Amino acid sequence: MGRILAVWVWLSLALAVPVTFRYTPPSGLEVRSVSLRGSFNGWGETPMQKEDGSWAVTVDLDPGEHQYKFFINGQWPRDMCNDP
Repeated sequence: MGRILAVWVWLSLALAVPVTFRYTPPSGLEVRSVSLRGSFNGWGETPMQKEDGSWAVTVDLDPGEHQYKFFINGQWPRDMCNDP
């Protein structure tokens, strides 16, 4: 009598999807450069391109939760909602 060995392999495919990030500065703020920093790029800088008064970049992200911030003119912006 022969034996049948069945092996099931479950694969979870996490397909990256393009996500566009856009920053529109408040009027009166001079912006020379904007980059995107986040948990998905090791908090390194991903430069953004100026487009019609706003700054944008599209990155491929795996499904899930990600943290990010905009890095403006070479520095972290202040919290405009909490700083006087």
